[in-house]
Amino acid sequence: MTDPKTADVTYIEPLTVEVIERIIIQEKIDAYLSTMGGQIALKFALDFERLGFNKKYGFKIIGSTAEVIRNAEDRNLFREILKQNELPAPRGFSFDSFEEVSINTSAINFPVIARTSFSLGGKGSQVIDGEEDLISYSKDFFDRVPQGKIEIEQYLEGWKEFELEVVRDNKGNSIVVCGIENLNPMGVHTGDSITVSPIITLNDKEYQRMRKLAFLTLDAVGMRVGGANVQFAVNPKNGEIAIIEMNPRVSRSSALASKVTGYPIARVTAKMSVGLNLDEIQNDTNLITAALEPSIDYVAVKFPKFNFEKFSDVEVKLGTTMKSIGSAIGIAKTFPEALQKSIRGAFNSTYGLVGRMYQIKASDFPSCLSEKHPNQIFLIARELYAGKNIEFICNRCKWDRWFVRYLKLIVDSFQSMNKDVGGDFSLFYAYLKRLGFSDKELKDFFPSNAGLNDNICEFNDKLVYSKIDSTSGEFPLESKCYFSSNTLFSPFVSGKERNISPAKKVLILGSGPNSIGQGIEFDYACVKASESVRKMGFESIIINSNPETVSTDHSASDKLYISPINIEDVSNIILNESSTGEIYGLLACYGGQVALNLVKELSTKVKVLGTSHASINTAEDRDSFYSYLSYANIPHPLKFSKSKILEGYDIKFPVILRPSFVTGGSSIYKVSSMDRLVELVSCDENFLVEEFIEEAKEFEIDAISDGSKTYFASIVEQVEKSGVHSGDSQSIFPAQNIEEKFIRQAKKYTEKIAHDFNIIGLFNVQFLIKGDQVYVIELNPRASRTVPFIIKASGINFIDIATRVLLGEKLKDMELPTPLRNSGFVSIKKPVFSNKLLGAKIQLKPEMQSTGEEMYIDRSFETALGKSNLANGFRMSKMQSLCILQDRVIHA
Repeated sequence: MTDPKTADVTYIEPLTVEVIERIIIQEKIDAYLSTMGGQIALKFALDFERLGFNKKYGFKIIGSTAEVIRNAEDRNLFREILKQNELPAPRGFSFDSFEEVSINTSAINFPVIARTSFSLGGKGSQVIDGEEDLISYSKDFFDRVPQGKIEIEQYLEGWKEFELEVVRDNKGNSIVVCGIENLNPMGVHTGDSITVSPIITLNDKEYQRMRKLAFLTLDAVGMRVGGANVQFAVNPKNGEIAIIEMNPRVSRSSALASKVTGYPIARVTAKMSVGLNLDEIQNDTNLITAALEPSIDYVAVKFPKFNFEKFSDVEVKLGTTMKSIGSAIGIAKTFPEALQKSIRGAFNSTYGLVGRMYQIKASDFPSCLSEKHPNQIFLIARELYAGKNIEFICNRCKWDRWFVRYLKLIVDSFQSMNKDVGGDFSLFYAYLKRLGFSDKELKDFFPSNAGLNDNICEFNDKLVYSKIDSTSGEFPLESKCYFSSNTLFSPFVSGKERNISPAKKVLILGSGPNSIGQGIEFDYACVKASESVRKMGFESIIINSNPETVSTDHSASDKLYISPINIEDVSNIILNESSTGEIYGLLACYGGQVALNLVKELSTKVKVLGTSHASINTAEDRDSFYSYLSYANIPHPLKFSKSKILEGYDIKFPVILRPSFVTGGSSIYKVSSMDRLVELVSCDENFLVEEFIEEAKEFEIDAISDGSKTYFASIVEQVEKSGVHSGDSQSIFPAQNIEEKFIRQAKKYTEKIAHDFNIIGLFNVQFLIKGDQVYVIELNPRASRTVPFIIKASGINFIDIATRVLLGEKLKDMELPTPLRNSGFVSIKKPVFSNKLLGAKIQLKPEMQSTGEEMYIDRSFETALGKSNLANGFRMSKMQSLCILQDRVIHA
């Protein structure tokens, strides 16, 4: 949303009432749309009404009004409204002080859920098992927030959880866009749960009742127009239903629902907010309007992505506070195949349920089936593999029998590969494919199966690709989004659904689910690359599995494949696209490390545009890269071989120990003793041990090369000294405290590296300065995490320049903008950590731990830093300026 092309005017400013008031005055706004910015945007709508801004400045709050927001988000008020309207809700209490909690604990039936109103991602919520826990929770909360409020609600343990995404227009017409069912029962935040669409385990009567209750809930809170998310719990024993909560806004699940159905919830909601009605908004083609309720004939499974391994002190346990970093989506004609695709997508792997189960160490499984844990589904699979029956599993994990039955089907079918299945093996192979097994998974676990390889070769080109279609084929929609379905010999699919274009095709490999070190920065690069590819007359085709990002929006490319990012699934897409026209090439340099790791194998199947695999391999293998630097007489930290360390070679500590080919600095250690170093290098990991240059200044250069000329896009300075991962350090652009002689030297090294590695496209080189020496520490032959930051800070679209180079243009033939060194503006990129949500302590180190970032711009470093502090609760004596991104130029 902070891309200059997204809006007519974009402000990159601290989200505070004072700053927004200045923008309201400056822009003379007519309306404030409250429902698109999550919980934060709703809070500002209430602040504006409380302060009288809408009356004072003459604007209207559109979308959800302040009254609707209060009714829905104040949990005590919401319960009362449901009760008054005879709608089912969990029992609950509201407390305004610690003393009030202390007096009333004896009246509470435990366990309960304690939470606060207006919480983001369930922040601060907790399951409370008894009086002692409640007293402790309440004291801690009221010590931090004396004027706060605690809501205590009945804990519906073991109940099933559902969501309905609903939209309502100005005439009161309402439709359910998508129903979502959680595999995990109540007690796990829906963002951390495995979910499936459409709803599967309710019969039609139960679903229709839930649909009616969703519309009545909108009526009760007074919501007249917009999109909303209504969450329900259903008692599996007797069908009793309870309305858990209602979010009067576009939710996180709305993005998922939009990708699953092809129904653009945010766009439709925005149009309704300014006066249009559902029957006046066109959806997909002129054949249908947004009033037609979506109906899908496929299954979508969302699988969450966690990064607990980044934190040594975190409790790997799920609850009512969201802890997942991202998610992947798998879409197929059957639930088992969709589930296995979602698992492959979440781990960027060719392994599904059983293969992943084998990869998990015994210590990483939950202690029992009832424990709410990221690996619970794999423990269920392991227990089924060991012969436990469905009844035993369901009694302990509280999952619905329907889902556990299909997990057992997957496990049993996998075990059958060791048996003589009899008859035509091709039929059994087709059956396994419909259950979602990858060829690589089957070959790795059953290499001696005689019939397997023959069938893989025979049926590879029969893989069916179907369209995302909100009408289940009732209307001939021009959908641009595809998913694979192993419906070999299936009576339900007659053939391939293809959208053939005469243009040459460029495939853009996405970055998979968000994770630490592999975030939406790469997705931004993929989408900007898609814009450039289309502008140059090529057909743009994006491949990705992330439902949370712009690249999987149906309008971000000419064609979209929702697919796991691994060699097998991507190769099948290449095969499918090759049969309908010429593929000009594949771009893997914008999808981060996940995409880059596939270049070697993909190079044998399609032309990979950009730097060769040999050069990428040398750059990514730090041992090889340091050997090159030594050969080229480019200063770099010393490296120590494993043999020297084990022989007791005299080493100055501390040192850095790291593997090659890592994402986000994973498994990097700062080691301060020989005993610890010997312990680490004695294991099987292929670690590189290098000198740690203490108290050094770190900076990086992003540049573009066409093989003969190098264009310098940016020089970004890190605030923290060496030893802190660049993703966790504050960054400054343009660099403020680096002498010109060091800049010249770094540019000289960068040009030599670009020439020697024959780099084509964007690349990133990282440096240290200690004394009078510039050291090269890393080369990333791809777009870096800083690219979106420097594009917005400079106003120059470097992705467009790099993409034109990748598609054959030369830098000498382009009119290149002059990179800004002294533009009069300073931008700061500041990391954001989720340690409080994860329950972890943050200690800055070489391994990346941040989960997001903020950006601030002003005329000096001091005032930009002041804005950063303002956003985090500190006060500024004077706001220097408001900075606007407009028409790719920064104004203040």
